[in-house]
Amino acid sequence: MAKCLSRFFNNGIIHNTLLKYTKKPATKIASSINRGWGAFKDSSIYSGLNGATTTVFDGVTQWKENGTIDWKKAGKRAAITIATTMVLVGAGTYFAPKFVIHSCACDDPAITKISQKANGAEDSVADKGKADFYVTPSGDAVPSTGYRYMSKDAPYIDQLSKTKVIPVNSNGTYFSFNKFDSPAPGKLQVPHDASIRGSFDTLQIIDDIRIPNGNWGKANYLEPLTKDFPEYGPGGATQAITKLQIKLERINKLP
Repeated sequence: MAKCLSRFFNNGIIHNTLLKYTKKPATKIASSINRGWGAFKDSSIYSGLNGATTTVFDGVTQWKENGTIDWKKAGKRAAITIATTMVLVGAGTYFAPKFVIHSCACDDPAITKISQKANGAEDSVADKGKADFYVTPSGDAVPSTGYRYMSKDAPYIDQLSKTKVIPVNSNGTYFSFNKFDSPAPGKLQVPHDASIRGSFDTLQIIDDIRIPNGNWGKANYLEPLTKDFPEYGPGGATQAITKLQIKLERINKLP
């Protein structure tokens, strides 16, 4: 089912239409459907086993007490047990909050690479009282703080300072997991001063974070660390991309 949904939602027209009218990327909608289907399957299996156990237990109890078994009564109780368990287990599985941990070894090489880079650098992303990483339902570890670096001359800076909201961007908004306390356009490999830093909690975009393709999205390989534009600097900064709206927590002008 997951592969079918992936092919369906990766259709360009469908993806853009959903993004326009729901303000959510197709990947997030597909993830919700997959999570719902998984919750249904898990709760069905658990409820079926629970119902069968209840029937056997009732049968044994009735046999010991009365020397006979009222299968109708036992079946009715089992049906109630199955129905109740499916609702409770299914809801719990679907709506359970995302896990938050302080470290994780993950299978995604790109995510692991940027996580290690962000966590091991002197400009670590961790804030006091906040977890270092979030873990998605699929098991990917994502640093809990993201940073969007912008030019002080960008025409939208005044408006952004008031709203602190980076709008939905169908082309993707680039950000980093590295916290630079002074402008670092060379490490970010951007053609501007990168003197404005917007900080945000990545939990709000956790379902739509991906590693961008190289050459500003034009290459057929991933670029977790900046390297494709040496004319702007040495690179080496972490980078990721999202199409979702980002609500900034802080905006700082770097010295």
